[in-house]
Amino acid sequence: MLDGQAVAGIYADLTPGTEVTDSDLTTAQRLATNIGASFQGASKKGAL
Repeated sequence: MLDGQAVAGIYADLTPGTEVTDSDLTTAQRLATNIGASFQGASKKGAL
């Protein structure tokens, strides 16, 4: 369900998963205003 409508899927850009789309995510660019806006922090791996 997307906006109350049944859809086959939902893409990462939150558009319905249809055969025809105007979105071309291969042209996505990083936003300069987002530089330094997030931090992952520690990420433990392996056995405790």
